[in-house]
Amino acid sequence: MAGKALIPLRILTSDTIASVKMRIQSLKRGMYVKQQKLVHDGRELARDTSRVKDYGIRPRDVIHLVLRVSDLLQVVVKSGGGREYMLKVDRSSSRKPAARSQSLSPSRHEDQGLILRGERLDDKRLIEDFLLEDDAEVHIVARKAAKVRTWHVGGGGTEVSIEDEKRSKRRGATALIESGVVSCQPEIQVPESLLDMLGEINAGLDQGFSPVLSSAGTGGAYCMLDRSGSKALAIFKPMDEEPMAENNPRGLPLSISGEGLKRGTIAGQGALREVAAYVLDHPRSGPRALAGKNEKGFAGVPPTVMVRCCHAGAAFSEPEKLGSLQQFVYSWSNCEDMGPARFPVDEVHKIAILDIRLANTDRNGSNILVCESPDTSSMELVPIDHGYCLPSKFEDCTFEWLTWNQSRHPFSKPSLEYIASLDADKDLELLAQHGWRIGVESARVLRVSTMLLQRGAAAGLCAFDIGSMMCRDALDSKSAIERMLEEAEGCVLPETSQEAFMEALAQVMDYHFQQAHTQR
Repeated sequence: MAGKALIPLRILTSDTIASVKMRIQSLKRGMYVKQQKLVHDGRELARDTSRVKDYGIRPRDVIHLVLRVSDLLQVVVKSGGGREYMLKVDRSSSRKPAARSQSLSPSRHEDQGLILRGERLDDKRLIEDFLLEDDAEVHIVARKAAKVRTWHVGGGGTEVSIEDEKRSKRRGATALIESGVVSCQPEIQVPESLLDMLGEINAGLDQGFSPVLSSAGTGGAYCMLDRSGSKALAIFKPMDEEPMAENNPRGLPLSISGEGLKRGTIAGQGALREVAAYVLDHPRSGPRALAGKNEKGFAGVPPTVMVRCCHAGAAFSEPEKLGSLQQFVYSWSNCEDMGPARFPVDEVHKIAILDIRLANTDRNGSNILVCESPDTSSMELVPIDHGYCLPSKFEDCTFEWLTWNQSRHPFSKPSLEYIASLDADKDLELLAQHGWRIGVESARVLRVSTMLLQRGAAAGLCAFDIGSMMCRDALDSKSAIERMLEEAEGCVLPETSQEAFMEALAQVMDYHFQQAHTQR
């Protein structure tokens, strides 16, 4: 743990990573398994079913423990009779949990409301968005039909005192020397909506609202506020603060080999991959033109750009930072905290299509947000955190949705049409136009994964079938796509062109698809 003394832990080489996490949970109160990430020798121990010896862990080796810590506010609820109740609320949660507390009121949450400075608080806004200072007075009101008799409050109202020392201290901002967020892609015309967002962020910086370091994650992620300081607009991730990078604020060691937490990625290049995921998330109508249209992509990756941010009052290790800036998404929850049973099939499929194309090595439940669909009352899934996509090899592909039943459903006609329209070579040209010429190995991974998706879908395979071919069953056993690549390489000469190799690979894929059909 960063900043802590080493904690000796006796484990067996045959222990699974899941059992090690359970041991840590039993030894230290509050370190729950779902909050833990283990890192050894610069690599995340991401496969819970793998054994300790599979990761090459030796006696006296140091394993770094990264925790996702909740940022709690202490809320004191005072009734009219003088009785006090204690309530802890996560800053990143919506205001609904505060109003729904059954220990305070048995009334339905639909009949409750929170009033601050004469205005009703929106259910979908985060607690921290309201910028509550010490001794702020919030009124909880309920309709007369609501059962609030246990409070003994006349008139159906209660006063709440919010105590937030950290927030009030932050408002005493350091003097601003230089502020600004500037696009680092001058050849690309930034969409109007993103320009407006950049303008609001600049206004917030000018008002002294410094970027706020998130308490979650393994890298530096900063919340950028608007001019009022009450609304989150975007998340800024500096390149030099990524996991294993030189200025990582979480205490992770510097990568000696240059490789990131996931095999086939480079420490400090996550921001480029974040932007690439947005650029390659084409709308149904086709790739976005460079003219600056901000059409929503098929998978719904939030708008993301590369920026340079300067602010003296920020907790930056350097005065100027280069990194990715992604539009903030307000959500109900994420897929790690919510069961997948109610997720719409098409919403799961759009995430799967994106992950297969980009060979994502870090798709877990915490980086899929669950939101209210703007068009219907159903759920919408929004994918975020794409810093580990487009690797140079297929060793670490992991897809959370493989465990969901929706991945076994056949693709819909619109999804099949979208898959057929993809073109890996044009995608590589588009990335080059945006200033990133990816390496030869990563370019091959994109071509291969796109071919696997297209030919697999055309052969009638579902997302589960195709995704399973990209993921290893164990650390020391190669995935189906890795074996296919070896077979194709054995069919051609070393000097063979890229086109000839891809033709040989296509034949190998078709054979494996036939085998998959016969095994059903």
